[in-house]
Amino acid sequence: MKKILVPTDFSENANQALNYAIHVANKFGATIYVLHAYQVSSSTGRLISIDRIVEEDRERELTSLLRQVKPLLTGEAAIEGYVRKGSSVETVVAAANKLNVDIVIMGTTGASGMKKMFLGSTASNVMKNTEIPVLAIPNGFKDTTIDNITVALDDKKVPETYVLHPILEFARGYQASLNLLHVTADANTEENIDPTIQEHLKKFGIAYTYYKLNSKDTGQGILEFVDRKKSNMLCLIKHSRSWFQDIFHASMSERLAFEAAVPLLVLHS
Repeated sequence: MKKILVPTDFSENANQALNYAIHVANKFGATIYVLHAYQVSSSTGRLISIDRIVEEDRERELTSLLRQVKPLLTGEAAIEGYVRKGSSVETVVAAANKLNVDIVIMGTTGASGMKKMFLGSTASNVMKNTEIPVLAIPNGFKDTTIDNITVALDDKKVPETYVLHPILEFARGYQASLNLLHVTADANTEENIDPTIQEHLKKFGIAYTYYKLNSKDTGQGILEFVDRKKSNMLCLIKHSRSWFQDIFHASMSERLAFEAAVPLLVLHS
């Protein structure tokens, strides 16, 4: 994990996400690319001059931010900043691809936790438009401890084991305990962990505990498990269509239940 993209709108929550990214960068000796996207709309016919003024203002703000956080970097960790004109989602996705980053770390906005994240936020739209792993930091989250990780698995096979690399890097780098969780509504199911995942974990030398939980409400089951195990990171694997999307197209009451106060890492299968 050597390249981290952190979008910022200079809000408190974005700053918290940047602080989290700095903690990760210090652990892995990574470079952080801080990106601010801006848009200008004007009907005065002076769009070019306004655009230049806005760009210069945002560059000054970004320079000030980088100056504040650079002393927090240790070892080989480094930080760079970019200001780009364009919509936030498109600009973030384009930058992530161009810079070939390993992960995007960003804050959610507005309401707390997953409730807002999956109701049209920038974070959710970035997840939908890139195959790069995205780690979303809930609004107001300040803890950078990573010692207990829960990976929620559905009954789908992971077609390529490289999909798991980011979460395995976290587990190994932080020596975190790893919980593999499968929530099912069928109490009689005999399904166990995908053997390809099992072999991959063994190859990485990562110890894990596999849990099967019976619950009619998948989302609530995951949340209760995360809380009970005191996990400080939750990981979901997003398939093109299936369990992941079904969770977040559930009823409003179920969606409102998704207020997990821990960072959410979304991997793409």
